Amino acid sequence: MANSVFLVSVWTFVTFVTWSCSGSRLPEGEIWAVLVAGSNGYGNYRHQADVCHAYHVLREHGVPADHIITMMYDDIAYSPENPYPGTIINAVNGSNVYEGVFRDYIGKDVNSTNFLKVITGDAEGLQGVGSGRVLKSGPNDHVFINFVDHGADYLICFPNDTDELYAPDLLKAFMEMSEKEMYAKMVVYIEACESGSLFDNFLSNKLNIFAVTAAKRDQDSYACCWDAKVEAYLGDVFSVNWMEDSDSENLEEETLSEQYSVVVKETNTSNPQEFGTLSIGRLPVGQFMGTKQFPKPSKSTIRCADEVGSPNVPIAVLQRKLEKKIADKSTAEITHLESQIRTLFKNRRSVDHVMEHLLSIAYGSDEEFITQVLKAKSELTMERFSCYKRLAKHWFSNCYGHSTSPYGLQKLNIFANICMEDTESAEKMINAMNAICPLIKVKNGIL
Repeated sequence: MANSVFLVSVWTFVTFVTWSCSGSRLPEGEIWAVLVAGSNGYGNYRHQADVCHAYHVLREHGVPADHIITMMYDDIAYSPENPYPGTIINAVNGSNVYEGVFRDYIGKDVNSTNFLKVITGDAEGLQGVGSGRVLKSGPNDHVFINFVDHGADYLICFPNDTDELYAPDLLKAFMEMSEKEMYAKMVVYIEACESGSLFDNFLSNKLNIFAVTAAKRDQDSYACCWDAKVEAYLGDVFSVNWMEDSDSENLEEETLSEQYSVVVKETNTSNPQEFGTLSIGRLPVGQFMGTKQFPKPSKSTIRCADEVGSPNVPIAVLQRKLEKKIADKSTAEITHLESQIRTLFKNRRSVDHVMEHLLSIAYGSDEEFITQVLKAKSELTMERFSCYKRLAKHWFSNCYGHSTSPYGLQKLNIFANICMEDTESAEKMINAMNAICPLIKVKNGIL
């Protein structure tokens, strides 16, 4: 009996040591991860910075490179606007997080179709595309997905103006992963505006998925860490907070729920949310990000400052640049930046006016209906989702693409309200967009 107890103890000790030292091995499986920055353009510097930092969080905690799949447009490190070619930082005076990151899918290969193929293990569908790598996880493995980009009601965006991923399509992919036994448990971290709408009332607690979002279903997420030399916001509040926590804590001991509590406390710009199988929160963070120990920096006591709501980043960037030129007394550049700011506000007012005009054409004198769809905060149901998706895609394709005109994302709640009020009336809005949107002229760039 004593020998049996001794052997069991030795086996338990050896299993623990093997798991701890390898960093990525669970008692009966391995850790796999997919990291996605869904934007492009130097103004979205922070998204690729977040994903590059996340890559290093996983690698430093022992997750092998061949178990991490990364999607990022890869137009920031060597952008003409970047004063430090080949470098991306996620904090002021921070280290180069771009260095050492293997980029599986870049440029036009960063799209929603390829992302869904990656997470559902469709290797055949990605032959000849990027690295071609997909998740090869199995029934005993843990999967971590981190997505960073713009979002809106019930969707997240990819770089192309008309490429977005809607909640039902994401959840369908999760169910396919479950049916294929591609994970034992999965953790999903989403950094995007209105990201809570992806899962609120949609994500089942029976799929063994623990999802955390940067914001509630009707909130913006926030950029932070303005760098005057780089002339960009270097990170996002939610992402910086969870990664700083992972960088400084013992991930064998800290649980997901404990990390969530820390992030909720530190993220005072929005309200992070948790969804799905909440009992997974009792597991150590290391079971999804790696458990390898390395010298940890002490946790910073300086918060990532200069927070600004994601939709207002284009304005904030121009204003920051203007302040610098005013200090330098660069008259010509001051005039140019002031003109850019005026144009940006003019274009945004145009979006407001176009939506008002569309509603007027579609619904005429029904002022009660128009008032309702402008002010309501309807929670979209799956039964009405096809109506919403049709309106949103028509808006992006014919009126304002979400990449070049992200301010247009702010109007999508109106489409949700229309569909919840009367699905048949959606046809009137489609006809109105067909009549008005071809006449739209967006002057000089991002809204």
